[in-house]
Amino acid sequence: IEGKSFVNFNILYPVKNTAFFSETMWGVAWIYSIFRYLGFNIYESFNFYFSIVIIINFLVSFYVFNKLKLSIIACYSAAFIFSCSLPIIAQDVHFHLFFRAAIPIMVLMTLYYFKTKKTIYLTSSIILLIYQFFCSMYLGVFSFILFIILFILKTKPDKFKLKLYIFNIFQELKFYFKNQKKTELTVLCIIVSIFVFYCFKYISVKYYYDFSRGLPDKGLLTLQSFFTTTRSPFIPFVVLPKGYPLTEQQAFIGLIPTFIFILGLIYKVFKRTNSLNKDILLSGLILLILFFSVGPINIYFLIYNFPGIDGIRAPSRVILILLFPIALLIGITIDKLLSKKYKFIPILVLFFSWGEIYLSQKSIKNIDIERNIDKSYFKSIKNSKEENIFVFRNVDNNGWNIPLDTSVALYAAKQNI
Repeated sequence: IEGKSFVNFNILYPVKNTAFFSETMWGVAWIYSIFRYLGFNIYESFNFYFSIVIIINFLVSFYVFNKLKLSIIACYSAAFIFSCSLPIIAQDVHFHLFFRAAIPIMVLMTLYYFKTKKTIYLTSSIILLIYQFFCSMYLGVFSFILFIILFILKTKPDKFKLKLYIFNIFQELKFYFKNQKKTELTVLCIIVSIFVFYCFKYISVKYYYDFSRGLPDKGLLTLQSFFTTTRSPFIPFVVLPKGYPLTEQQAFIGLIPTFIFILGLIYKVFKRTNSLNKDILLSGLILLILFFSVGPINIYFLIYNFPGIDGIRAPSRVILILLFPIALLIGITIDKLLSKKYKFIPILVLFFSWGEIYLSQKSIKNIDIERNIDKSYFKSIKNSKEENIFVFRNVDNNGWNIPLDTSVALYAAKQNI
């Protein structure tokens, strides 16, 4: 068609600027594309994508936990929880939310900057943050908020005064830009310029098509969220208040990991860990408070009107970022228990976590799938094995489905409209 280009590719025709719609996955789509190029079908390529992304998440988080001075067994347990615990499995239909490897190392680089004052660490952190945006706009926004929280925490004055706080922030920024090398600054400027262009187009598309959303008062995390899942055989009930979307509220991390987390709070392990870990745990707590509600009471409105945040439909997805400090606390607690000679604890964590995930995978087979929505849309599709179009019908019994327009879009792409 006329006007078809990289930014106007043939999906959701005739809508334009589709390259800037929602989750375009610029940062990780190449993984899927490689396997499609090699001749694998859609489903096989996505299986490769899921596996590779989870492995990357695991390896990177393992490296970061090791740098945070956890033992090897604690690193393994914490990385497992971060990369493939139940909240991740619960988002299996939202494949754009899987890649999160940039988050742990972004946090580590930010803390290293404040520890060493080497600008390359903060530059690396900013680049990683931008890359996470390109992988997932949702997780990019959440990661940016976490980055801001960390930056503010590390620039706090000895005596809390707003003027001193603002002065410290400007002094820190002045030091950073003044001490950057030319090559470092040039690379950063190029990457930031590309990102600004992307954000400008993204926001302009949002306003042009009126994609902003109202305040999602029932989309925030609640206490019940952390005991809610449809993927664990150990939680056969749902405790969410009426009206909360079950698909988006599954923050339960597993029976034994939850028990270890609570033990960590009881033992107050956060008081007896190193300063880097304390900063991560505190920033995670603040992030949780921003996205948490007790009934109608919350402080989310304080950040809601910022660009990008006002378009978030499911702020409860912040659990995928919070899994990093949660896994860290569990790792610290495991080391504490190991020091008390409770060496069976890590085995229980891994065994029960893996068991819950294994059983949750089997439960997917029971999802009701309707494959023939409207044959008039799809009658010309030749290879039904590879290009079969379907939607999940009422997956969580709460009205949250993969919409029909996804199927129509796939059909349009197939027909090269």
